[in-house]
Amino acid sequence: MTQPKPDCTRCRIVMRTVLPLACLLISHVFVAAQPAGFVYGKLITIQSSKVSGTQTDFPVLINLTDPDLRTNANGGNMRSASANDVVFTSADGTTLLPYQLEKYTSSAVTAQLVAWVKVPAISSGSNVTIAMFYSKTGVATSPSTSAIWDANYLGIWHFNNTANDGSSNGRNLTNPGTATTNFTSSIIGDGRQMNTSASVASNAAACRYLKLPNSTLAGVTNFSFEGWALVDDNTTSWERIFDFGQGTTVNMFLTSSMATNGVKRFAITNSGTAGEQQVSSSSTTANGSWHHFAVTIDAASNTSTLYYDGAADASNTGVILRPSDMATDNANYFGRSQYNGDNGFYGKFDEFRLSNAVRSPGWIQTTYNNQSSPATFYSISARLTAAAVMSSLPVTLRSFTGTATTEGTVQLVWQTETETNNKTFVVERSAGDDHWEVLATVGTAGNGQDAHQYTTADKTPFYPVTSYRLRQVDIDGKATYLSTIAVRLSATGSGHLVLYPNPAHDHALISLSRPILPGTVKVRLTDYLGRVHTVPFSTAASGILLQTGGLSGGTYALTVYANGLQYAEKLVIAR
Repeated sequence: MTQPKPDCTRCRIVMRTVLPLACLLISHVFVAAQPAGFVYGKLITIQSSKVSGTQTDFPVLINLTDPDLRTNANGGNMRSASANDVVFTSADGTTLLPYQLEKYTSSAVTAQLVAWVKVPAISSGSNVTIAMFYSKTGVATSPSTSAIWDANYLGIWHFNNTANDGSSNGRNLTNPGTATTNFTSSIIGDGRQMNTSASVASNAAACRYLKLPNSTLAGVTNFSFEGWALVDDNTTSWERIFDFGQGTTVNMFLTSSMATNGVKRFAITNSGTAGEQQVSSSSTTANGSWHHFAVTIDAASNTSTLYYDGAADASNTGVILRPSDMATDNANYFGRSQYNGDNGFYGKFDEFRLSNAVRSPGWIQTTYNNQSSPATFYSISARLTAAAVMSSLPVTLRSFTGTATTEGTVQLVWQTETETNNKTFVVERSAGDDHWEVLATVGTAGNGQDAHQYTTADKTPFYPVTSYRLRQVDIDGKATYLSTIAVRLSATGSGHLVLYPNPAHDHALISLSRPILPGTVKVRLTDYLGRVHTVPFSTAASGILLQTGGLSGGTYALTVYANGLQYAEKLVIAR
């Protein structure tokens, strides 16, 4: 295709004066010692074979039954009866990882600890080691926090003796169907016992179900549900795992037993059953055992996918309705149907999650692997002294920082306190998505007790934010992620942009005031509703060619990051 040449009599040349370059460092700077006051610890190694792809900020389930974790009164090492004296760190032994405690019990025989730990990165490429330190006197406040859940979560429900939301959103569930608390032991800590027979109608007073707050799904376009269910009878009539909406005309639901054949279905409609857009499985839900269900709606591709036990079970590429199309959602149920004659759910629930994002297949598979079998997802060491935990780590990292320069590059520096059995460091980078690429490999400066400093540069960072993570590789090939940081770059200097044609149809050519450096370009288009659109483009020294044929007609805000500069202009698409 021949690229059109800019016609300066028809194009607009807009000068953009922008701010001096600055950087935001989300870094880890610390002294090289274990968390103060803790007596014991354990190393937890997440197995790469159980991880699908690379997952960032992943909530790893740590589910331990261990006599070492009994309270002092029961002959163990825990000083706090509420497990306040537990912290998790990254592989450096000092960078604290946020975690949420779901359950802790202690007896004369053993103890159980169930916690969700936010691990910056796990990968199918290498094992990741984190550390757990415990046994500290005088810890009155629990470190447990809702901060481990990313901003895309609409709600988290562990069912750990409460139906409250584990996220910071406060979307606690109400229990209008029965006054019974009906909690029970489950696949992960505690769960929820729903109806105890298959004959309870959804509108019956005895029906056990849970209700979400109204308008939970207002404005939601991308969507994910994840959760565990145990079905006691797969021949029930249309029992629901969830059913959200307004009634029989406007709703979206997931059933584990369509009609009486035990087959799964997800559907969404705003015009009754005749208007349902469906994702129907051809497999039967198994009776009497726990199974993981997930559903996603990808607004960009009009695709909805139903997952069963971590794997995609069915998909539909023609789902054009969104949760936001249900307008006011004021009848949002777990365990009952909008249709009075359908059965309430006969079985148990555990660990439900809603997101306003599309959780990837790799994320869902890794979630299933972690939650279905925690003991094989990671290995755990015997009890160690806190000092022994530190000496068992191959590298004690003092700091990892990144600084943006006025030339539009990023200077990366890390310092180690000690190194043992270390071969190389690998610096990886990301534009903020799940894709990480190797930026540089740096050999060790020497093993032993001496401190060392290392540097490398990113000459073509992603704009406006580039994430970096540091991976350490042993002589025997084992690898551990040590730290993750993000560097924000603002534009610098001044430049101008020529956009032609504008209005555009199938393509638009952007010419910039300076030659384009390879790998520095990022393009963003935002419509009047604030939705960001991905547009294919190609680059050459002379400009950027946008492929705009897939856009609807209208006015878009165009932002271009290139060569350390930020450019902005309005782009009109004519149809």
